Amino acid sequence: GHGHSHGHSHSHGHKHGNQKWVTDWEVWDQKPELQQAVQEYKEHLADQPWYKSGLSVLDVGCGTGLFLRALAKDAKTAPGRALGVDVEPNMLKVFIKKINVEGLLEKIDQPMLLNSTDGTDLAPLVGQGSWDVVLCTMVLGHVRFQDIDSFMDGFLSVVKPNGYVFIVEWEATDDAVDAEAKQKKENVSDGGHHHTAFSASSLTNLLTKRGVSEESIAIKHIGFKAFGRDNVPVMIVTGRKQGDK
Repeated sequence: GHGHSHGHSHSHGHKHGNQKWVTDWEVWDQKPELQQAVQEYKEHLADQPWYKSGLSVLDVGCGTGLFLRALAKDAKTAPGRALGVDVEPNMLKVFIKKINVEGLLEKIDQPMLLNSTDGTDLAPLVGQGSWDVVLCTMVLGHVRFQDIDSFMDGFLSVVKPNGYVFIVEWEATDDAVDAEAKQKKENVSDGGHHHTAFSASSLTNLLTKRGVSEESIAIKHIGFKAFGRDNVPVMIVTGRKQGDK
């Protein structure tokens, strides 16, 4: 519960000599490559025939709110209701500050703290089947391999029938770097050191098993400069959750 998230945020603050192991999320928020990535996400979302301003948009693993803030600042993409949730309280503190500083109080709800990354507290927090669009950008890789199924259950449960998902993730292909990532997937993400790896087909399967219509799924393949490489494969996956039969 609450004690866990407290312990988590303090664990970043221990000093090692002069080295303080804490991420300054405000500095992180300003990184040009992140700003650029978010612009790519925003353009791709705006290009979807089903996306328009005024929809309700939930960002799962919103961090400092970069994506929601970008959407809210542009009248063409501004959600009718925007909410972000995350497990990292220090990122949410920066998000709350930015909502104030950037004049977005009318446009974005106060973000909410999730207590786990297994998806079980998502629907109780934000409401089952109540969001037109649910975003998840560069978050799935941080979910422990054994929690992926329950995370995806929770994630899809908050999407409205006929609502949409928008997921961005590193794409595991069969080159050597990703083969290494696949081997490590059982030993994932403590502080982001290992990432659960997804291929386009494994992610598609996770979605179709949970009611996202196969013919609605579209995948855009892009590349980011990361991990000391110039073009690391990234996929943007969109799809529609089927309505009640």
